[in-house]
Amino acid sequence: MRRLPLWTSLLPLVVGLAVYWWYWDRERDAFARTLGAVFGEAVGVGGFPYRLEAEVAAPRLAHDGDYALEVSAERLRANRQPWGADLTSVGLLAPRLSWRVASLDGARFDVESATAQTSLRLDGDRIARLSTVHNEARVRLPLLPVAATATSFEWHFRETPAAPDPTSRAPTFPEQAQLVLGADGLRIGGGDPLKLTAQIGITASAPVWDLATWRRGGTVELRALTLADAHGEVLTLTATASATPTDPLRVAGTIDTVCPVSVRAAFAGMPVPAVEYRTRRSTRVAVGGRAGEIALLPSTERRPLPVRAQEPPCPRLTGAG
Repeated sequence: MRRLPLWTSLLPLVVGLAVYWWYWDRERDAFARTLGAVFGEAVGVGGFPYRLEAEVAAPRLAHDGDYALEVSAERLRANRQPWGADLTSVGLLAPRLSWRVASLDGARFDVESATAQTSLRLDGDRIARLSTVHNEARVRLPLLPVAATATSFEWHFRETPAAPDPTSRAPTFPEQAQLVLGADGLRIGGGDPLKLTAQIGITASAPVWDLATWRRGGTVELRALTLADAHGEVLTLTATASATPTDPLRVAGTIDTVCPVSVRAAFAGMPVPAVEYRTRRSTRVAVGGRAGEIALLPSTERRPLPVRAQEPPCPRLTGAG
């Protein structure tokens, strides 16, 4: 029996590699075109054979429409798998993000950090998940009285488009997007370190990118914003924000806290007490006003609440004291 030459046994492998190279090269060109359209310049893509990877020096994105957005960094490295066009991971050096709504005073979100890691998953044109984790961050959020720092700050956004139900008696439109925030080692104006968690839903009759439609009955539902220290929860804030086509963004909600004196001082921009002990039961305080100018309503408590003097005192919520 005649034996086949060695090269014939290697032929399937060679053909397979050639087909994979052809496929990877097509994906590389598509990834390069996408990045070029985003950054307005040609971007080289490498990473064969396991991934598609590109590095961009001093990237900057800016949008000045209804939502004013500016993103920049000293360096960006983006990568994805050749067969995973719906998921892209991005590493950022010294990123800076600024988001504002010019017609809604006080609606702002600013963060800058030493490094950050971002992942973006798309479902067609919809953002199925956009997640970013910042290390050594400096943040400014609408509901915090002053700027803050955090050892770790993360935010996760996703679109959840839904059409209004004409038979529904719900007081709000369906949820069109969700935003989740988290932070460790959060220091508000130089106060004691805290842990922050927040869950936010955005309701509207149409996708959230249409600001004019959102202002006609849409809301921002703060399901819960919690600040805690190593000894437990300090406060939980729930609120609703809304605006009309002619009125500014307004916030109304409640705060449940075991440190009412410190919370009032922090929101009023006044010196916080040297020592305040946690109360045995939480105090509920109404909160409201324009975004960026939120105030607490006067307390209805007639006498001081009993405190837990055997436990550690309340944390210093801000650096003022």
